[in-house]
Amino acid sequence: MSKTPQRIMRELAQPFKMTSLEWRVQQAGVKNGKAWARVLAYVTSRDMQQRLDEVVGCFGWRNEFASLPNSVGDGAMCGISIKFDGEWITKWNGAENTQIEAIKGGLSGAEKRAAVEWGIGRYLYDVEAMYADCVTDEVYKGFAYKDKQEWTQAKTKDGTYIYWKPPTLDPKYRPQPYATKTIKDSILKLCTETKTDVKELLSLHIGVDSVHDLYQNETAKVVDYLVKVKEKQENENEK
Repeated sequence: MSKTPQRIMRELAQPFKMTSLEWRVQQAGVKNGKAWARVLAYVTSRDMQQRLDEVVGCFGWRNEFASLPNSVGDGAMCGISIKFDGEWITKWNGAENTQIEAIKGGLSGAEKRAAVEWGIGRYLYDVEAMYADCVTDEVYKGFAYKDKQEWTQAKTKDGTYIYWKPPTLDPKYRPQPYATKTIKDSILKLCTETKTDVKELLSLHIGVDSVHDLYQNETAKVVDYLVKVKEKQENENEK
């Protein structure tokens, strides 16, 4: 495998597209005639498996399952292994069986938690429950058929039906755009002025070989480092 451990972890941890996220209702209700729902985002096992395929290749990872210790309860442990330098490195986590499709739910939960050990979808733990866009059943019935497709039904504690659609995550929790040409040019200029090997710098601090692979949110770290190097060199020259 030609990728460095740092680059592998970087790619595994990248946020998923909004269209890849699933949402579940944490709480829902109707107050003063207005429907509301607090929802949580999560990633399915299928998308986590796809991320592993994309980053390390379908032959570069594997999973295995074991039962939870009897003292813990009914459920499963999952270990996800990634092959690096000819050696399999495994990270484990587990989950109890779920109320619906108990065994399948336990296996899926364990696999998703093991994937989080590798950084996949871990950022979603930082995303607090959000309020979804909601409408009451009466409002929903007035929508045209094509407009109804983007709404999901939910049932409140008192048995009232409402309809909701997912909110939009903060940009920092969405896939990052690549650095702009202006920033990339600034980094290359600073490297030239400080006589810094750009490939070595990026490989050490980010895990990539070129400025063209930098994400927008990674550039500040690189620029700050180079500015400090430049200031240090200027101070030394003044002595």
